[in-house]
Amino acid sequence: MSESNEATKSKSSHLRRFYQKHIEHWRQSQLSQVEYCRQNQIIPHRFTYWKRRLDDRLVGPAFVPVPLLPQTMGCSSSRIDLVTPGGFKIQINPGFDATTLKRLIQALGSL
Repeated sequence: MSESNEATKSKSSHLRRFYQKHIEHWRQSQLSQVEYCRQNQIIPHRFTYWKRRLDDRLVGPAFVPVPLLPQTMGCSSSRIDLVTPGGFKIQINPGFDATTLKRLIQALGSL
């Protein structure tokens, strides 16, 4: 194997370990992906690339329907916090507009 192939493999291996470590730390941090990248001086689109490349769990849809029990529908007086697999956090207050929420989720799904 040539020296340039060895160097390329070494660099790729280093990047893989670098991003694996940061993806694990980000998941534990409770920060948005953008904020984590800002605090750690990581370019967000590179972080996203490596997260997708390394995440073998991305087999199904990004959003999964969550059934609500009949007694909880329409009578909630507390806020709902929704965290997407992409790291977005959405706070839903009582009396929210369902149409706006649906449009927001569709927009986030297209990112």
